[in-house]
Amino acid sequence: SSSQLEDIPRKDIRFLNTLGKGMFGTVVKAEVYNLRHRGILKTTGKWTTVAVKMTL
Repeated sequence: SSSQLEDIPRKDIRFLNTLGKGMFGTVVKAEVYNLRHRGILKTTGKWTTVAVKMTL
């Protein structure tokens, strides 16, 4: 199974709080507006809670 990464516009992300930090980066709880999966809109007009890994 292949995973597909998509760009999310910065205006569609709300960073909430840090969940953890380690040698390879930081994980942050965030919300994404109009979440898409493989190009298909999954949540029209609402925010979805996600975890975002920010690597060093």
